[in-house]
Amino acid sequence: MNQRILSAVMFTDIVGYSALSSRNEEEALDLVRINRNHQKPIIEKYGVFLKEMGDGMMARFSSASDSVLCAKEIQETAPKELVEKIRIGIHLGDVTENEGDIFGDGVNVASRLESKAAAGRIYISDSVHNAIKGRGDINTKYIGTFKLKNLKDPIKTYVVVKKEEQLNPSQFTKAKLAKALMRALVILFSASVLIELIAFMVAKNNLDEGLVDIATLVLVFLITGYLIFVLLRGKRVALILTLVGNLLIGIATIAYYSINPLTFNPSVLRLVNLDWGTQNKDSQNSVVLLPTSNYISEEKKYEIAGIHDGLINEIGKRGSVRVISKTSSLPYSNTTKSLKTIAQELNVEMLVESSVRTKDTITELTVKLINPFPVEKTIWLNTYSISIPQISQLYNEVATSLISKINDVNLPANQINKTPSTIINSEAWEYYQLAAYFVGNMTRNGFDKAEEYLNKSIEIDSTFSSAYSGLSFTWMSKKQMGLISPKDANSNIRKYAAQAMQLDNTNDVAWAAQAGIAVWTDYDMELGEKSFQKSIALNPNASMTRAAYAHLLMILNRWDEAWEQMNYALEIDPLNPMVIAFSGAMYLMEGKFLSATKKFEIITAMVPDHRMANNYLLQKYARTFQHKKALIELKKFIEVDKFSGLEVSLDEKVKQSGFNAALRYAAEALAEQSKIEFIPAGKINILYSLLGDTEGRIFWLEKMYEQNSGDLPYLAIRNDDPIQQDPRYMAVMRKIGLWE
Repeated sequence: MNQRILSAVMFTDIVGYSALSSRNEEEALDLVRINRNHQKPIIEKYGVFLKEMGDGMMARFSSASDSVLCAKEIQETAPKELVEKIRIGIHLGDVTENEGDIFGDGVNVASRLESKAAAGRIYISDSVHNAIKGRGDINTKYIGTFKLKNLKDPIKTYVVVKKEEQLNPSQFTKAKLAKALMRALVILFSASVLIELIAFMVAKNNLDEGLVDIATLVLVFLITGYLIFVLLRGKRVALILTLVGNLLIGIATIAYYSINPLTFNPSVLRLVNLDWGTQNKDSQNSVVLLPTSNYISEEKKYEIAGIHDGLINEIGKRGSVRVISKTSSLPYSNTTKSLKTIAQELNVEMLVESSVRTKDTITELTVKLINPFPVEKTIWLNTYSISIPQISQLYNEVATSLISKINDVNLPANQINKTPSTIINSEAWEYYQLAAYFVGNMTRNGFDKAEEYLNKSIEIDSTFSSAYSGLSFTWMSKKQMGLISPKDANSNIRKYAAQAMQLDNTNDVAWAAQAGIAVWTDYDMELGEKSFQKSIALNPNASMTRAAYAHLLMILNRWDEAWEQMNYALEIDPLNPMVIAFSGAMYLMEGKFLSATKKFEIITAMVPDHRMANNYLLQKYARTFQHKKALIELKKFIEVDKFSGLEVSLDEKVKQSGFNAALRYAAEALAEQSKIEFIPAGKINILYSLLGDTEGRIFWLEKMYEQNSGDLPYLAIRNDDPIQQDPRYMAVMRKIGLWE
């Protein structure tokens, strides 16, 4: 007679029995006998033995506790032949009893759990777990939800924790942590390989380099979340901690990025950067000259600084060695960083340390060439005795010795440059270098400071050609940034460039000034390119010349050549604000906005009022609907403090009608003001571009041509903007000789 009862059902099985039976039937039968003799008495102690099925047993129990205690005893007292070979499944549910046997879903669940169990383990369903969870002598661990064959609903499953695992938790924890660590290492290695693959694809397909940073950050978040979830698997807190952990990492990342934009570089996790003790193969035949140490007196600081500049300039002109510029080497003055770290940061093969000191009545210049890889080793050292005013005469000799050692060759006498170095007053040279720094800041105050220092340089040495070239560049940059009308700037640009060339037609800076006039004033791209090439031939390591030449090549839509020049400029002067800004502009023009943003945020951290950065950030925030930030940049862009009441009006427009209304109001205000004073047409053109106003853009494009705007050639760079198909736009480009 059929009878429905609530019962705990247990199935057992010997793992590997089928394989053993096919190999050795007699040994398999012996194992079944041992198993029967072991299990049956224990089952009968706790419950009802139902039947033996080959190598397995089936039993039922009146309580879930008895079934689990029985299973534990079977595992814990197993003879050596059965250790870690028995697997057990238990389920508590309704079954149908008939003539000493049982049937139903409760039986099926127990059977399926047994087949899922690992060797030496006891798997129980959630119904069993709920019945025994108050017992202190039985410990369980959730392992997941299983979809079992022929059963509609999935079953939450637990494993009974072994006795030895309870008695030795530290040992179990160590094993668990070791396994997790190994898994983490495999994941990290795989992630690094994936990042390298992404970096390769980005480079191969000329995509935005910022994608590598994004990929790195995404993988960091995913790996962190995965490891947290795995370590805490089976607990509800795992998901919460995963989310909280990722949130905290995200907040830390944003905070770090805000505080340290100059050092924020997620892609440093790439495999190629993990071996910090080695030399980069691209650094060969390259050197950084660290600032010259002054052991004489503070009064001689200009002369000592001039030695550093002079040696860099002399080596740079030779062209066979890549030398880091003064702008990027100066920050390492009095640094506590190791020479190996400096070499890695600047990607150079060797370093030069120099010092000036007085011994008795003699001034000594000591120069030391050091290779920091794999351990620091002095390659060459020499001391020169000479008076400070005559030190510049040694530049040729010192440069020749350094280059021969760096290139690992001894130059024949007929290949040594015997032309004496031009003797430049050290103080005049230092003022010139200070001016170059302030020009690079691209601010109104910076240009004023640069002009002041260049005039001081000329007062000290009226034959210093580079100082006149510097004045030409300063006026050219003021024009380019819209701080002075082309009409007022052009005469000074030409005058100072001509004076520089007249004083020294072998001066690379003078040729660079001529190139600038040809490209951004006369729109003569052919002459500009020839002048840039002449300048680079005279000094292959002039970073700003190469950066400016890169912009000419970009204007001519010769992108591969442009990036070749720009990348070299970044290699020799990675910390120069103007070089960074010029590279950011190239990323922007090429449509690589992630990389452009990174460059201009670096610039903003270095020079908060940098005009090129302001220009870019205005466009970025306006186009991405970050209107609060865009309004701040708009006020800087139009120099709102020069216009009475304009700032208040812009704020009101934003409140009443939104940011675009304020943008149009600003454009119209500048247009009206341009009737009274000089306002760069290019600036108004940008505002109408942000508004998407084609007629406004064309009108101010034509005004740019009338003004002789230095920004006009950049609008010849090909892109997907439909306005470039407008006949009026094309006509202006033909006028400046850039489009056929």
